[in-house]
Amino acid sequence: SPGSSHVQLWQFILELLADPRQADGCIEWIGVDGEFRMVDPEEVARKWGRRKKRARMNFEKMGRALRYYYDKMILKKVTGKKCTYQFHLAGVLCQGKKALQDCFEKYERENKVSGKNSK
Repeated sequence: SPGSSHVQLWQFILELLADPRQADGCIEWIGVDGEFRMVDPEEVARKWGRRKKRARMNFEKMGRALRYYYDKMILKKVTGKKCTYQFHLAGVLCQGKKALQDCFEKYERENKVSGKNSK
């Protein structure tokens, strides 16, 4: 649940992406295919550190956790794009999680309603 310290990093990233007020411009979706960019990776890491009650969290430490998800088929680094990653929907769903799909659907609905075009 939002605000819980028992959340995994990939779930926390989804929370930020789903709530622009919480994200405060430090992370954003790029299109609707699960690709996102950390505009301010150190701020994402600080937010993650606050959530996990780890004051010394930084992007270098958080990056190790992100790389762990590559083998788990949850995330991949987008080659040639700085601080850009992509969720593997199948990998997330294989873990019994529907949150990513719901988040994508919400994003698509909001963009259709507001008339925004994806980047």
